[in-house]
Amino acid sequence: MKCVTPCPDSTQNVHPKSSVKTDHQKISAFLIIGGLPGFIWGWFHVPDETQLTSISAFFSVYEMPLIGLAVTLTIYAVLSSIIQQRYERKLISFFAASGVSCYYWFRIPSLFGFGKFATDGLLVNLRDVMPGWSITAITVATTAFFFYWLVAHKKNKKSWLIRPEFGNKDKPLVQKLSA
Repeated sequence: MKCVTPCPDSTQNVHPKSSVKTDHQKISAFLIIGGLPGFIWGWFHVPDETQLTSISAFFSVYEMPLIGLAVTLTIYAVLSSIIQQRYERKLISFFAASGVSCYYWFRIPSLFGFGKFATDGLLVNLRDVMPGWSITAITVATTAFFFYWLVAHKKNKKSWLIRPEFGNKDKPLVQKLSA
């Protein structure tokens, strides 16, 4: 088994636009970089549906995510057309940090009972145990961390120092232990 091309494990400084060659790859890179932060934002503004009763209910589930996608895609298109080529990597990193931060901005409160919708994504309800400001502090800290890690800090632009071993289809994944 070989890695996908380009292999993120051994390709220096890889990002979604690294291997853009065909029109499909260009569209995919454009959508994933520019649209994903807005799609994530919109997704967290729709309550979980236990069942879809009509076709209009199906479309209403995707209305906010697609609106968010369109907004951030437009912002990305405008910014990528006016920034210099040498800053493109920073712009891509900014949108990556936006997507990850947006996800955790909504997911962390939901996990601990502070979400927008009472039981969506609830892991354990800590609403009566933790003050509300502590969840805000955690989400602000994770957002700051992701923007620092993905945008601000200097990257070493290296791949893995030692490439992971290729998988072998004939070799069992689990070895039997002798007694």
